[in-house]
Amino acid sequence: MGVDNWFIYRPPFDKFGDLKEIIQWIKTKKEPPYICVFPGNAEHWFWSLKYSIEGEVGYALWGDRASGPVSIKGLSENTGFPFKGLVDRYINALFRIEKKDGNARLLLRDPNDAMPIIALFHVIDVGDVGIGLVTDITLDAFRNFRHWKEDQGHWIIRWRMRVLWLDPGVRALLMDPGFGWRNEEELIKVLKDRITNRIEINVPRQGNTCFTNESLRKEVWQKISDILYNDGEVKSMIKFYGYTQFPALSKQVLVGISEFNINEIVKRISEDFYFDESFIRRFISAVQFGNVLITGPPGVGKTSLAITAARLLGGDNGYMVRVANALWFRRDVIGGESLESGSVKWRAGMLVQAYNNVVERIKNGDNRPYFVIIDEFNRADVDKAFGDFFAIFRSPNPEDWEIPVDLIREIESYNEHVDNQAELFIKNYSNFKDEPLKLIRVIGTMNVIDIRNLFMVGEAALRRFVIIELKCPTDTYDVEMFLKELTTLDNPIKDLIKEFIGRLRKDLSNKQLCISPGSVKNAIRLLSNTLDKKLLDANDKAKVLNYFADYLKSSLGIIVGTSAKKLEDTINKVKSDLNKS
Repeated sequence: MGVDNWFIYRPPFDKFGDLKEIIQWIKTKKEPPYICVFPGNAEHWFWSLKYSIEGEVGYALWGDRASGPVSIKGLSENTGFPFKGLVDRYINALFRIEKKDGNARLLLRDPNDAMPIIALFHVIDVGDVGIGLVTDITLDAFRNFRHWKEDQGHWIIRWRMRVLWLDPGVRALLMDPGFGWRNEEELIKVLKDRITNRIEINVPRQGNTCFTNESLRKEVWQKISDILYNDGEVKSMIKFYGYTQFPALSKQVLVGISEFNINEIVKRISEDFYFDESFIRRFISAVQFGNVLITGPPGVGKTSLAITAARLLGGDNGYMVRVANALWFRRDVIGGESLESGSVKWRAGMLVQAYNNVVERIKNGDNRPYFVIIDEFNRADVDKAFGDFFAIFRSPNPEDWEIPVDLIREIESYNEHVDNQAELFIKNYSNFKDEPLKLIRVIGTMNVIDIRNLFMVGEAALRRFVIIELKCPTDTYDVEMFLKELTTLDNPIKDLIKEFIGRLRKDLSNKQLCISPGSVKNAIRLLSNTLDKKLLDANDKAKVLNYFADYLKSSLGIIVGTSAKKLEDTINKVKSDLNKS
């Protein structure tokens, strides 16, 4: 396993860059090592373990608010500044004290003499999900780990742990780029369902603690060592952290994607869109992994996000966009028989064309992914248009993708009666086989609001994608971004628009009506144009609000029915409240 090149193990621990060496070192100890248990909620532990994949590979983070001490039977004092139980063990385990001339200093112990500090990753209401080796402890007043909420106090003490083992179910979740949860309870339930190798240990809920009771420590160590001394588990962990992020990808695909500066791409997208960074990273990770289906209401930016990501990841010529419709057949997606100028010919569809485009890029030394964006996916009859699509893309994972032999034979049976793309495809396939296919990424967008008026998308189709949900905003961050672009609008008008949208979204949040970013952006531009042409007095607050509300309604496209009535009533109420203030 490779360790971040900025950190190296110093002698005498210079072999500890290899997980096998660490396990072997632990095995040489005749006495049970120090054992500490670190309880925390599911969300904190998920992000700490995610750090071990996307941050410093192989290392998890944990922390403490330094708020003790409280005594717990069989365990050391709870936290307490500066978390004396852990710090004392860290010093005793890894250092010896040399006293000279009235002074004392810490010297590193020899590995034979040093003692490991084993960490239990304990998720409250779930159980122990992993095991680690505490490597360093930091007292930090300045920074916080991005995904740790500090609403109940600051995480002042932080320590890193080399991950020795994770439950296979947890590993699967960490590697699933489409995984998300709505609340702590949902995440707990998923973790409970996924955990396969339970460590049955009773631990306190009060906080980070280290075992002091010798018989209890031996009992716990026996359960831990059963896992760590299992060669199969060790090999699986080495494999898990031996890949960059998604181990199922082929080497060729990984080479293409690893060239990108993901941080820069995330930054570029965050500058143009209202999405938070964690969502963007999850989406980019998903398209690195395989095919993605973005779902959400109209106007939230599904298509724009897909095109922007495709352009940044694949280059200006690295994508094609097709809008699905009810007239699509198999020949539109894959290819098929077509009547042209009175003769029958086999005509290539979008995926065959995409395959040929990838081959041309490979020949030019470009092995970045190529994106096929299918907008409004559920406007096509899935059964009618995507039959062979299922045979080619058997799962979201590129390792499972292959061109069916029957498709090759079908095209060849038409002899010279094929179009140029089909002819080129047969030639390319004979040289490149399935490899170009694994550089293709399909990004679909699906409208979940008008779903009753569109075709149903069954599970067979959905299983071919990682599903990413793009929700309607509940705050006004997108509004602020749009208003920054318009220097012609005065600040009082900007404040009025922001407050209007904020209240509107709050009042409509439980009525399943979305005030989409697209509609807001269009309404702001229409209002700005009206003010620029002096068709409206900017000082007339009530009239400005009326104009903006009308522009917003026309941009939303909600004209009739109960939804239109709910929208109209809510807009009138919010306008009335703002005009009174």
